[in-house]
Amino acid sequence: MEPRLILADPLEGIAPDAPEGDVARAIRRIRIRRALVLAAVIATLEAVTFGLYLAGLSVPPWDFFGSYNTDAYVWWSRGGFFDPVDWIPNLWAGYPAAAVLQNSAWYLPVGIAAAFGPFTLHSAAVVQALHVAFGAVGAYLLIRRMGGSFPPALLAATAWFFAVGVYSNAEHVDIVRGYAWLPWLLLIVSPLWPWRRWWAIPAATVLLWQAVTGVYPGMLIAAVYVLPFWAGAAFFIWRRRVTLSVVGIVVSAAGAGLLSGPRLLPFLLQSTTTSTMPDASQFSPWMIGTVAFGYGSPELPNDISMRSFFVPATVMVLACFARRGSRFTVAGAAILVPAFCLGMPFLPWFEAVQRLPGMSLSRFSMSDFKPFLVLGILLLGIGGAYAVTRAVATGRLPRAGLTAAIALLAGLAIIGLLGPFSTLDWLPPLALAALVLAGVVVAVRRRSRPRIRTVAAAIALTAVSGLMWAAITAETWQTWRVASERHRYGSTVDELIASARDDPAERRPERETPGSEWTEEELGSRTWNSAAYANTLAVGGNVNLRSTATIGVLSDALDPAADGSRDVMDFLAASGRLASGGDRSLDPSTLGDCGRDGADCGPAEATADGYRPGASAFSVSAPRPLTAVLNEAYYPGWSARACDDECTALRVESSPEGLVQMALPSGDYRLSIEYRTPGRESGWLLFAAGAVLCAVSTMTTALLLRRGRQATRTGVG
Repeated sequence: MEPRLILADPLEGIAPDAPEGDVARAIRRIRIRRALVLAAVIATLEAVTFGLYLAGLSVPPWDFFGSYNTDAYVWWSRGGFFDPVDWIPNLWAGYPAAAVLQNSAWYLPVGIAAAFGPFTLHSAAVVQALHVAFGAVGAYLLIRRMGGSFPPALLAATAWFFAVGVYSNAEHVDIVRGYAWLPWLLLIVSPLWPWRRWWAIPAATVLLWQAVTGVYPGMLIAAVYVLPFWAGAAFFIWRRRVTLSVVGIVVSAAGAGLLSGPRLLPFLLQSTTTSTMPDASQFSPWMIGTVAFGYGSPELPNDISMRSFFVPATVMVLACFARRGSRFTVAGAAILVPAFCLGMPFLPWFEAVQRLPGMSLSRFSMSDFKPFLVLGILLLGIGGAYAVTRAVATGRLPRAGLTAAIALLAGLAIIGLLGPFSTLDWLPPLALAALVLAGVVVAVRRRSRPRIRTVAAAIALTAVSGLMWAAITAETWQTWRVASERHRYGSTVDELIASARDDPAERRPERETPGSEWTEEELGSRTWNSAAYANTLAVGGNVNLRSTATIGVLSDALDPAADGSRDVMDFLAASGRLASGGDRSLDPSTLGDCGRDGADCGPAEATADGYRPGASAFSVSAPRPLTAVLNEAYYPGWSARACDDECTALRVESSPEGLVQMALPSGDYRLSIEYRTPGRESGWLLFAAGAVLCAVSTMTTALLLRRGRQATRTGVG
């Protein structure tokens, strides 16, 4: 049992024979005071670190301007939770909202933000900042529920506020959310969650559902493989209410899975390709230095957002003193060891790990497992804090811990001197880590018991370490908002939204395209994503549709080196058109002719007769059965009907270019072509089942608790 790190007796001044009400009020005052201190620390860190986010002056860079946020704007502004958007028309000839797992659809924090106004990049940055605070609170509660006292829990909250991915991956909104949600996941998948409360199961269900909804898929798969080790260790350490906890975890996980039905089932039905890309994770010995140093050097492997393994200096030093057998050491090792074994690309079994179920969802395994590595080190650091406190009583630091700390700093100094780090990258952080170690040594030699100033100094040094590291490599998480919006989009997001045009009633409008010459990079540029805010259309943009075959087919058809790519581009650029011909497929030149002048679209005369995103209608006169192609991208879910006196369903399939193709009958009729998300109704049924399960489990728990209290009173009586 670790010694309690308390600053004073919590009930000091309360007589031993004081009435029970006085004791309860004293404990309540202590809890309120601690909550206020926690809130003050986190609010101060928010203001200092993310004040520019909150004021709308800066936002994360790069992918933050892509479909992460433009799709979220479309989904929440043009539909929402109870009227979900089926089709996003603005980029790449349109695509299903359900085909993208990273667009914040169904994610309630984004929905709440969107309820207060358009979900702009400013709004998205504020949501990011609040997630960091949410993660810090989760780290605090995790340590408290593990039996830690207030000071180390506050230290953990401060350290996790500077969790590496929040800054290195600020552009990737779902990765930032993964770091924020991780402490909460550890709480829920363990006996540490208050399962004896009536609200425990519904709260755990909703939290798990939102984590599944908002976190990067690769990190969720990593959690599936690591959390069982954590749960096993937690049940071994805290052997209490095992049956109740297991039942609560299983019911909550089942409820969360059912609530995720409207999101996950349509996505699975849209996944038309199993092709995967090799894992891109790389590791070099120099990356060890990134636990403390800046990581901007291009000589380091990986994209800059995937390089750093930062741990605040206080935690890094204290972790060296963690005692074997300590609950924090065991718990930390339970997530650190499996994450290391599964996520490090230099291990000989790494390729075999990539063949495990679900691992193909991500190309960045090392990054996916990194949050568990860092949080494991944080738990070791808390265990080390208790070991140092124990050493104060004897005035002697454990020799093994001191040796490990000195070796760590010496190794970092060598890496800093010889590695691809500038002096600013490595010298200030290393000096701060040395200062922390010196402070630990002095505190133990002087037998300085932890007091308010000691705790405040530790928290301040943790914050300084995090702020210093974040400032050294600021380009990953800070860019000036207005200047960047104008550079990327040509206008600010507010200006684009103010100028947004309504959807036409008769015919889909034309799409913006590159010039007569274009490159693959231009088609994938985030510049086109401005179309989402302006409600215009573009051929191209930054989207993640790797789970579907269509985006690959369409990209090949638009490859500048491909024959007929100019014709396909012209066809896509034109307003809503229906090209027709007699063969099973149309020659690209036929599509190009239809796109360029609109008059020569084939034997069938097709006049636009209505449009909304994901649905078009034409008045058709076909002299004979024909093959027709609509200049919209094909995905499972398209249907077509030819209606005269009666309606006839038409077979819809993909054209060789990845566009909507159908077989037209002869005659005069109205042709209706519509996209509806496959599996949406079934997904809602699953959601309803999850809500019922949540309600029933809540009522059952409340009833059992009530009976238990009554039985206790009867027994006492």
